[in-house]
Amino acid sequence: MASSSLLPHLFALPSPSLSQSRAVESISSSYGCWEDLIRDEQLNQDRQATQHELNTLDAKLAESSRTTPIELNSALLRTSSLLASAREVALSRHELADLVAALLGQLEDPLSTSPFKSNAGGYTLLETAELLLVALEESQLGEEYLEVVERLLALSEEVQGLSGRSDPLSTLPTYRILYDFVLRLRSNLPDGSTLPNLAVDLLKRTWSGLRRKLSDDLVLASTQTSWPFKPTTVTPQVDVERFNRTFLSLLALQLEGEKIHRPEDRLGDFFSSGGLYPMEALLEPIKQRWRFHFEGERATNRLDKPEWPFTHLLNLIHDLRPTIVEWIGELLKSGGVEADVVDPLSEFISSLLPLPTNLLLARIPSLLPPQHPALLAHTIHQTLVFDHSIRSEGYDVSKTWAGRRGKTAGAKEWEGLAAGVVLGREDWFRAWIDGEKEFSLEEYGRITNSQEAWKILDSFELEIEMSGVGGAGDDSDDDEKDASTPTEDRWRPTRSSLGMIKLLGQITDRYSPLPSPQHRFLFFTEVQLPLLVAYSSRISSSLNAFERLASSFAKIVPGALAGHASNPNGMAETTALKGVQGLGSLCKALVSVRWVMKGLEGWGDEMFFVQLWADINSDASLRVRTAPVEGLPALSAGGLSAIEGTIFDSQISTLGLIAARTEEMLVKHVCHEVEHELKAHLSRRWDAPAPLSTDSEDQPTLPPTLLTPLTILSTHLTYLSTLLPPSTYVSATLYRSIVSHLSYHIIQRAVKAGWSKFSEVGGKEFESEVQAWIESSRIGLRSATAAKGAGRGGKGVERPWRKMREMGTLVGLPAAEKGDGEEGMRFREVVELMQDGGEEDEKKVRKVLDVKELTRAEILEVLKRRLDY
Repeated sequence: MASSSLLPHLFALPSPSLSQSRAVESISSSYGCWEDLIRDEQLNQDRQATQHELNTLDAKLAESSRTTPIELNSALLRTSSLLASAREVALSRHELADLVAALLGQLEDPLSTSPFKSNAGGYTLLETAELLLVALEESQLGEEYLEVVERLLALSEEVQGLSGRSDPLSTLPTYRILYDFVLRLRSNLPDGSTLPNLAVDLLKRTWSGLRRKLSDDLVLASTQTSWPFKPTTVTPQVDVERFNRTFLSLLALQLEGEKIHRPEDRLGDFFSSGGLYPMEALLEPIKQRWRFHFEGERATNRLDKPEWPFTHLLNLIHDLRPTIVEWIGELLKSGGVEADVVDPLSEFISSLLPLPTNLLLARIPSLLPPQHPALLAHTIHQTLVFDHSIRSEGYDVSKTWAGRRGKTAGAKEWEGLAAGVVLGREDWFRAWIDGEKEFSLEEYGRITNSQEAWKILDSFELEIEMSGVGGAGDDSDDDEKDASTPTEDRWRPTRSSLGMIKLLGQITDRYSPLPSPQHRFLFFTEVQLPLLVAYSSRISSSLNAFERLASSFAKIVPGALAGHASNPNGMAETTALKGVQGLGSLCKALVSVRWVMKGLEGWGDEMFFVQLWADINSDASLRVRTAPVEGLPALSAGGLSAIEGTIFDSQISTLGLIAARTEEMLVKHVCHEVEHELKAHLSRRWDAPAPLSTDSEDQPTLPPTLLTPLTILSTHLTYLSTLLPPSTYVSATLYRSIVSHLSYHIIQRAVKAGWSKFSEVGGKEFESEVQAWIESSRIGLRSATAAKGAGRGGKGVERPWRKMREMGTLVGLPAAEKGDGEEGMRFREVVELMQDGGEEDEKKVRKVLDVKELTRAEILEVLKRRLDY
């Protein structure tokens, strides 16, 4: 069939011009010249051939003309048929495209409304197919999983079934098969698979079942031996042998388990943690009694009695000690556990410790502030006491089954329940120390604010109060004497100072058992040391108030030592600070400071505080934390070997300064009282010309202006002797200072004053007044002289007045007559010997007149005060 592009050419009419041109071209190509054209034969042949061709073409034209309409009609029919088919195919193509789009929508969109949508949960067909493939794979894996589980359960049941035999250890070969199978599962399956974990859990349950079976047998056998009580009768040998057999079987199970469960298998510490199986099994009846008494609603389970469960355990350890050490120790040794590896008593204690540990973990949250801070402190204190008692029993954690591995790594000492349970949690320890601080401050306030806080105790009261105090508050050297020592010559504290020493001692008892230096440091710096600082500051501020009130400008300034109730009348309160009342206030301050100083000096040498001070100096972290702490001494810079002093040196120094200040105020108070009344007397003249009476027994009478100062001095010394140690302190310290101040005051105003001149009469009067001062002092210090002895005490009273007495002797020398006795000297003789004589003359004068304190220049200066010099 011709192409459609030829149809226009076929239907076109013949072109005459084209025919002619082709004919001319053909003739021209055939006949090149005229001569060729003349040859007729060739031309005729060409004409005939052309005619034949023409006839042939005419025949074909006729035939073509005849068939062309037929073929054209047939082509039109075929073309119409093909067009209809094309239309049908195009329509089918669109339908197929819509169908494909619908199917794609169904595969991708589960919300489509295609009839091909699956009804299984709204999943698409593709998703359904994928889920079916996954389910098929899971089914296959599940089948394999069930086969493995079946194998595990079969082995586990076989082990547990064999455990009922007479020899439970015969199950160990089967258990080893199970163990190896579990290890292969862990090594072949990828990480994160659940089957290995389930297999390990099954292995643990299987081993626990074995252990539980043998443990139950041991518990049953122990009941026949009266465990955990002391047997009242002899235990039958059959029961003893049964107990020994079950004990050794359980121990053998554990020892074989140590071989099977290798650490490199990394199955956790389930198989290697804990104590000895037999010891833990024997603990079951003890646990039952424990839960009955201390974990229920019975009256023995009381929050305010934490010492009850602790005492119960300590009594149990004490009662069972012989059984544990002898019987159980021998069984352990026969089972292959030597005593140098595991101490039976330490192992038993280690098995008991989870009981009080769990008890503390359950109780302490309900005791935290603000619920029961006092019970929290009491519970922790009892826990510390329990820890100390356990250590006293010889508990060694390195000689327990669980702690035996620590020997190669350097086992540490048992830290105790308090450190492990309470101190290990910062919030619990902070709550405890805050509660202790609050209680201590409240107790401090009660001690210092009570009505009798500053009352000095008498001997009977002190004996009663000291009956509950150790050596901390009582003086370690001078004051701790036996009953035969006179109590009048000992320091007697105020109630507040004695209460402070008791309180500080109680605080020390509470935190001294703490195992960590850091915890002991916090307790000392946050609870104990601030009380000392506050007490010394309290006394110091009271002395400041005393000085202000005693001044001539004071109105009203409250002071603890001056009185507890505010007084609207300033003059009345100032009056209360005068005389023996003011003296008593100062004495209360002094004895309070001295008593606390003595306590601190004794504590500073105790091993606990020596060790604490060494820890603070050697621990770098503690040295840093001492910077903001008030009241600590300076740290040593050269390490432990360079540590000097004690931890209380700073406070002792502070209290010493307060004591020195108080002593100075005491001296000033007495001297001020005496000097105030002495003003009128010292304004008198000593140059009276009247001669003495010729009667040798007639002595100069004391002027009335001197009686009051003498009485005040005697009264004050007597009062001091009743409140302070008379012979060891008053006469040795205060009395010397008072007399030194008074004698200097009198000498400056009566002897050395420019206007003061002495006649013989005036000199005798001054000499008698000096003797009156000495006698008044002797009367005021009767208790001191009685304690020291009459002769020695008399010289001690007179010694501070010696310089003034010697001046009285010089100004009272007779002018014209000899003195009594052969060695008596007259005034002019003494002047000549001292002015013009040599050393021998001076020695003679000193010996005769008993002058030892005054220098030669001072003697001459005194002699010049006589009118007849």
